[in-house]
Amino acid sequence: MREFVGHVLKVLADNFPGPVEGVVVDDKPNMILLKGKDGKVTRVVKSHISGFTPMDFEPFDFVPFHVLYCENDKEKCPGIQFIKEGAGVSLSECEQFMAPCPCRSKACKFGTKGELRSVSGKFLRKMVAGTVYGDYPEARREAKGGDSHGDSKGAGEVSGDEG
Repeated sequence: MREFVGHVLKVLADNFPGPVEGVVVDDKPNMILLKGKDGKVTRVVKSHISGFTPMDFEPFDFVPFHVLYCENDKEKCPGIQFIKEGAGVSLSECEQFMAPCPCRSKACKFGTKGELRSVSGKFLRKMVAGTVYGDYPEARREAKGGDSHGDSKGAGEVSGDEG
């Protein structure tokens, strides 16, 4: 915990009813000392710490990821999500992940939901649960001549002229 000395830390400990926040002023072998905004120093026993969050810096190698999305409610398209590494997002990056979609139209909405760590839990559950990562689906085509069996290529896929 020595690397946190001089930095603001929010600590959850078994012997406190809630989180304790303050500047780490000392790191002893069995405890850390946190100085709160009120100037009081709180002793937190290390063996009682169940979790902590640095509040004023990233102590570990942080790589930002943005969740990009496209959706089209009018056409009942479920949309796709793409997780992009980087500090920001440009329009051309949205175009790159949307370009291969055969169902794309001008009515499609797209953009970023934010950094992965700031995306709402409700949206993450929706995005992760049941989402198939991989290739874009091929555009659906109607079967010709009443053929409802298709071929052996896959469900929902009908071949054209094969010779």
